[in-house]
Order: sequence, then structure tokens, then C-alpha cells
Amino acid sequence: MAENRAYLPGNYAGTSLGAGIRLCLCLCLCIFFSGICFAVEPVSDPMEQLDSVETVKAKIGQINDQLTTLRAVKSDQVAQEFGVSTEDFDKRLIDLRMLRSAHERLLYSITALDGARKEMLAVKERYENDQTMGRYKNGPYTLTFLDTVQEELSNVERNQLNIDLTVDVIKRELVADNGRLQAFEKEKRRIDETLSGKGPEGQTTLKWRSDTLGIQLREIQVIIRAKENEIKRYDTETKLATLQLAFLKEQVGVINANLAFDPEDLSSQLNIIMEKRAEIQKETERLRSEQDGVEKKWLAAQRGFEKAESADEKAVADSYLKSREEWKTTYQVALELNERTMLLMDHQAAAWQKRYAMVKGKRPLEELKSLREATKTSMENISRTLQIQQNYMVNLQNQMAAIEAKLEDNTVSPAIRQNLAVQLTAARKRLERRLSYQSVILATDNIEKRLLNEIENRMGQSTIQDHLAGIKKDLFDFWNIEIWTVDDQSVTLRKLAVALLILMLGMASAKYSLSVVRTRFLFKSQLKETTASAVHKLLSYAAYLLVFLFALRMVNIPLTAFAFLGGAVAIGMGFGAQNLINNFISGFMILGERPINIGDLIEVDSVLGMVEEIGARCTRIRTGENIHILVPNSTFLEKNIVNWTHSDKKIRTNVTVGVSYGSAVKTVQEKLIQAVSEAPKVLKYPQPFVLFSEFGDNALIFNVYFWVEIRRVIERREIESTVRFKIAQLFSEAGLVIAFPQRDIHLDTLKPLQINIAHGNEK
Repeated sequence: MAENRAYLPGNYAGTSLGAGIRLCLCLCLCIFFSGICFAVEPVSDPMEQLDSVETVKAKIGQINDQLTTLRAVKSDQVAQEFGVSTEDFDKRLIDLRMLRSAHERLLYSITALDGARKEMLAVKERYENDQTMGRYKNGPYTLTFLDTVQEELSNVERNQLNIDLTVDVIKRELVADNGRLQAFEKEKRRIDETLSGKGPEGQTTLKWRSDTLGIQLREIQVIIRAKENEIKRYDTETKLATLQLAFLKEQVGVINANLAFDPEDLSSQLNIIMEKRAEIQKETERLRSEQDGVEKKWLAAQRGFEKAESADEKAVADSYLKSREEWKTTYQVALELNERTMLLMDHQAAAWQKRYAMVKGKRPLEELKSLREATKTSMENISRTLQIQQNYMVNLQNQMAAIEAKLEDNTVSPAIRQNLAVQLTAARKRLERRLSYQSVILATDNIEKRLLNEIENRMGQSTIQDHLAGIKKDLFDFWNIEIWTVDDQSVTLRKLAVALLILMLGMASAKYSLSVVRTRFLFKSQLKETTASAVHKLLSYAAYLLVFLFALRMVNIPLTAFAFLGGAVAIGMGFGAQNLINNFISGFMILGERPINIGDLIEVDSVLGMVEEIGARCTRIRTGENIHILVPNSTFLEKNIVNWTHSDKKIRTNVTVGVSYGSAVKTVQEKLIQAVSEAPKVLKYPQPFVLFSEFGDNALIFNVYFWVEIRRVIERREIESTVRFKIAQLFSEAGLVIAFPQRDIHLDTLKPLQINIAHGNEK
């Protein structure tokens, strides 16, 4: 009661009669309000006492009593007397309800933790008993029984994943709760310190706030304790799941090792699938028969919409047309999904047959690999189908939400509302269909996953011989991989490799044989070198072509296989191979027409050289500097080419010399003829001759002409050099002077010559 008086305002402490009456009334209210004091004061029980179910239940009962008392005394008069508002009373009620909810959560966490521990002991005992008794060690087992255990294993794994996620969330919440707890404790300490320094007249509001913070602190503390219990429970469930997983995996291993082919189980599973398929087929026929009626109603709705005149009639007709369209779409979707469902059931039946086929007998490793790839592809397709269906369902749910929003609009007319209800019903039916189809997809995906696991298990049991056989099979498949087909004949990598090998060996043999023919027969024959070279090239092309055809024939590759190459060559000729083909054809024309021959001395672009080889694309020329020049064959047909030795090796050349004015020109002529005649490589016939060319600026110019026979590039220049040496010798003996440039300077002597001496520093 002393504490209750502390909540009274100071004007109730007077000694007058009215004050006494008011004081008595206030005391009565305080007595009635005694239950609030327990609610306002911080709970005195420490948190350590909230570990048993009975203690928490008792605490919940006390909070319920406090809520009952507080609701009974809540009024404006009491709020005014205690210096608070009715909103504060409402907040206090909310705080107490939240405190009760926190204790209820704590009660559930204690019960759940105790249950998890008991279940942990039971499962552990069961696991130990099963190990002792050797349960699940006897067989044989069916795939259906294996699926049951594997489904339980999958459920435990999914539950373990959910537990991990839940614990992570709770730990994050605990961090936030501890932060809130520290903030509230700090604020409550501040208020309590302020409260201790005030008199009775200033304590009411602060006391109320302090008590509110006490309730909130208590709530957070209880919530933290409940979450800590939940973490303990989840830790226990994690250990339980780990134990169950070990137990179930051991069961799966034992069952897999003792699986046996059970035709009755296979027949049972296939019959279940076929019965479902027959039901869907029967339903499909019914839907198709009803679809005609739906189509007729939709067409009638279209005509009705076209006949509507007023805006209201148009709105009603439009809503009715949409309702008919929804049902039309629903029937179309139902028929489509039924067809796809039957296909998925065929997949399920095939998966069961493949699984029991592996149980029945050992399969080759290559067959298992092929089956694994096919299963993975099927699972990828199923995954994409599932994603598409989920998107459809999201869109359909959005559409249903939009229709429901329109139905909640009170301004919609009854006729339109009725049509909207029909649309919603059709959309719900469509959603049910898609949900049913999604369940079939998941079931098919589940059995495909089990098939894949069993394939991988079988592959893991393969021996070294199986792997070697698989490698051999892979190499064989790679060696026989089909590159392309022509006329129903395949061109494989093996055929192509053998053809290339034959081609290379044949080319090498042909090259060696042709070189023997060239050195032993062609060069020893009476044929010219150019003719022999042309014959050698024609024989080479023919031999290479025969080798190519022989290589294709040996591996049964038809020539039509390279028809696309002909097209590619034709396109290349049209867009970029003109020069190549031009030079190639020009080479044959040169070999046939023979404007140049091997060994000829020719001059191309002021470059003199000897022809060494006339190739298919270009001609090789060697200059006097021993430099090879490759000239495209078309150049010899398109440009002016100087062939010094086309018809024969004889050419005429000349040497020019200038003598000083006053020399005996006849003597010059005689000495020039003598010099040419005495040169060793100058021909006697045709006879040499001298021409007096001109009167030069500084000399009398003479040209001596003579004939030589050359076979090398430098030979003409060597002969000309010899003639010049001889001319210099004879002119020196005859006293003839070879002229050199001279200049005469004439001075004007009629006038005095002016001479100036300039210094270097003068300007």
C-alpha cells in the first residue's frame, strides 16, 4: 500500500474533509488496483527459475491475472488519478500480452527441447538395437522399398538444411535482441536514478515509465531465453539428423547391395503408372467432347458483344465474353497438360524399366555412360519445364488477385460480378491443373534423380578392365566420328586420316620416282631443258592426281564428298583467286608457247637474269648477283620482256670510246678493229665494224660493234671489259689519247683587270 500511495498526486495529502473523502476514494481504488502493482513492478523472479514447465505456466497464469485486473480498473478516472492516459493503459495491456506471448514461446521451447532430447535418445537406442540385431542385413529388397528409405533420407537432408537456415536467422535475431536489451537497461537506469531524486509529486509519470521498461526488459529477457532454448533444440535436432542420416545411409548401402530383380514389383509400378495414364486419357476424351460446347458458348458471347449497343450492355457483354474466354483457355490448358502428363508418365515407366534392368544384370560401362548423359539431359529438360510452369502459376495468381480486387468493388453491377466470379472459377481450375501437372513433374524429376544416382553407383563399382574397355570404346568412337556424309556414305575421321597417310606416302613416292625419271631419262634425252621440265611437271601433276584418287578409293570416300570444295574454289575464283588462276594458266601457256626457256637470259624491269625454273605460279630467275627473283607467270604475257637468248646465244654488243681532237681517226679505227679481233671470246663472224658516232664537246666519239655468244649473265660484261683493256693498251702504244673533259677560260685584256683582296673578317 505504501508503494501504491506513491502513485497518488500531491493534492490528495490534505487534511480537509473533502480531501479526506477524496483520499478514502483513492485508497479504495488503490486497493482494487493492487493487482496492477505486481504488473508494474519488475518481476522479482530471476531468469534461472524459468527452466521448468510448471514455473513458466505459473508465470503465464500470473500475467493473465494482471491482464484481467488491469482491464477491470481501466477508466478515464483511474488514469487521471494516477497521472497517465487511457492510451498508456492500452500500451500496458499490449506490453503484458507480449510478455505473456514471450513466456508462451519460452514454454514451447522448453517442451520442444525436452522432446528433442527424448527423441534423440530413442533414435540412438533404435540405431544401436538395429546394429546389434543385424536388421536390414537380409535381402533381397525391391526398388520400391529402396525408394521409401531414400525418400526418408531426402526428408532428413531437407530438414537438416532448414535447421541450418533457421539457426542462422535466430543467431542474427539474438544479436539484435541483446542490443535492444542493453539500450532498455541503460534507459531504465537513467530513469531510476532520476526517480530517486524526486519527491512524491514528481514520481508518478517516471514510475509508470520505469515499470513499462521493466516489463519490456522482462519480455526481451524471456525471448532471449526462449531463443537460446531453440538453438539448443536445433543443435539436438542437428545431432539427431546426423544420426538418422548415418543410419539411413547405412540402410541404403545395405539395400543397394542386396537388391534383386522383382518382376512383381516392376509390374506393380508399371500398372500404377498405366492406370493413371488411362484415367488421364479418359479425362482427355471427356474434355475434348466438352470443348465443343465451350467453343459454342464463346462464339455466342462474341456475337452478343457485337450486338450490344449501350455502354452498360457493352460492359456486361465484355465481362461475359472474358468469362467464356477464360473457360476456353482452361480447357485448352487442361488438354495440353494432360498430353504432357502422359509423356511424363511414359518417362517414369521407362525410368523404372531402366532401373530394374540395371538390377537384373551388369551393364557395360559405355552403356552406363550413355544412359547417364541421356538421364542428365532429361533432368535438364524437366527442370526447364518446372521453371516455365512456376512462371505460369505466378502470372495466373496475379490474374486471380486482379479479379478478386474487382469483385471487392461495390460499384460493380451484379451481372458483371457474376461474370467475374465465373472468370475466377475458371482461373482457379486452371491453377489446380497446373499444380497437378507440377506434382507430376516433381515426381518424374525424383525418379530421374534416383535413376541417375543408381547409374553413378554402378559406374563407381566398375573395374579397371571396364574403364580400359571404356577408354578403348571412346577412342574407337572418336576414331570413327562422322565428319560428313555424301551419297549415303560417311566420311569418318579414320577414313580421312588413312587417306591423308596414303596421300603423303604416295606423294613422296611419286616425287622420288619423278626425280629418277628426270635425272636418268629426260636430261639424257635429246629434249631441250624447257621441254624436259614441262614433261616433268605434267607427269608430276598426273602422278599427284592419281595418288589423290587412289587414296580416296582405298577408304571409299566418293569424289562428290569434295563437291563443296569445287563450289568454294569457284567462289574464290570470283572474289579473290583471279590472279592465282591467271598465273597458273599462264604457266601452262609459257610451257606450251615457250616465249622463254630455262637457261634464257631475260631482262624484266631493268633486271637481267637467267631463267632457272618455270613453275605453276611463277618463274624463278637468278641474277648476276646470285639473287633469285620470283616473277609471276602472267607478267611474261602482259609486259614487254627482253629475252637475250630466245632464238640463239649470239648477241651484238658495242664499246664506246672518245679520243681527243686532232687524233688520227683512221688509226683509231684500225686499233679498235684490232682490239676486238684479238679479244678471245669475240666472234669472227659477223665481222666487227667501227662507227664514228659524233663530235663531242671534249672528244671524238667512236663505237666498235662486235658479236659474242653468252650463256651466263655476267659473260657479256666480261667480254666488253676485255675489249676495253685491249683498246687502252693499243691506244697507249699508238700514242692516241683518250679524251677527258676540258674547259678554256678567256680573259678580256682590253681593259685593266681589277684585283681586290678581301679579309676573312670583312663583310
